[in-house]
Amino acid sequence: MKTRILILILAIVAASLQVLASTVVLPLPITWTGTGSTLIASFGGPAYTPASDFTFSTNGDSTIKILTYVGTAASVSVPPVVSGLPVTEFASSLFKTNMTLLYLTLPDSVTNCASDLCNSATNLKIVTGGNGIRTYGDYSSFNNCYALTNINISTNAYYIGNSFCYQTPLVHPVIPASVVSIADHAFAYMTGTNLWFLGNAPTKNGRGFENAGMVHYLAGATGYGTNYGGWATTVWTP
Repeated sequence: MKTRILILILAIVAASLQVLASTVVLPLPITWTGTGSTLIASFGGPAYTPASDFTFSTNGDSTIKILTYVGTAASVSVPPVVSGLPVTEFASSLFKTNMTLLYLTLPDSVTNCASDLCNSATNLKIVTGGNGIRTYGDYSSFNNCYALTNINISTNAYYIGNSFCYQTPLVHPVIPASVVSIADHAFAYMTGTNLWFLGNAPTKNGRGFENAGMVHYLAGATGYGTNYGGWATTVWTP
């Protein structure tokens, strides 16, 4: 009897969550496995967006360049492989002014984040993945993304370009130790006014930060002083 009641409760919970998933845009979809009392809900990263939602070209070295996004989904996970070839490059302005996009996962296979990638995608909230990126292109990769609270900055990145996250509300943005150069306006006029650094102070070109804020750096890191990029500094422990 108890087993039947448990199975009934699990079935009701499962049905409720499935209804919720069908009516609310979720950044992490639910995968159901098992049946009855062994039903398990797994929460994982989004399945890859179909290649048909993109246009692309083949580079001379048998890699793929994503040219445009033609889909309408709120959650997009760019595939790392298309037609059996690795995706290594984005065209500029791939998601520029896309008002539908809320959640974006970038493939680790890409090494350069294109200029204007998501410029003025004003409803974009979260960007994950992209751990293979080494450079974030000049001119507004995520400029004017007014809802962007979370972004994964690649631990392989050494350069963060012009107006990278200009006028965004980032929460707890962490700059990896790999970053050695930050361009003009990269973090200017954020509504969140704190930056956390994991390495020595990167070379700062121009007015990288602007508006008042606080730079947090690790004990023993060099190059920050009492003021870095116009912002006061303080030592922090992760």
